[in-house]
Amino acid sequence: MFTAVAELTVLRALELAGERIIRWAERSSRGPLKAFKPISVHVQRPVKEADLDEVLPKGAWAIPAVAGLPDELIEVLDRHTRILLVVGLEFRREDLILTLSRLPLEKMPLPWLPA
Repeated sequence: MFTAVAELTVLRALELAGERIIRWAERSSRGPLKAFKPISVHVQRPVKEADLDEVLPKGAWAIPAVAGLPDELIEVLDRHTRILLVVGLEFRREDLILTLSRLPLEKMPLPWLPA
């Protein structure tokens, strides 16, 4: 369940970023970009590091925060997503699992576990 929640969170952030990339593209580029799913647009048009805060809205992490995901987890997911956007890498579940494996999960209060 933990991996699924993290995966959905990252995919939603990539989707929001992809929609912004398409919307902000020059008119002549929008048509070709719309051929791709929003979660994959950054592969065709990677984001400049200086533009990350504009492309990746803060609202991308609002629902996970309200759902009770720990701030440390949200920060790791945000970092993972930003790397994908800048480098232009397609989302891969295996990469996310490697990122999550570095977290001290036994110390992290997860909302679906009893307190």
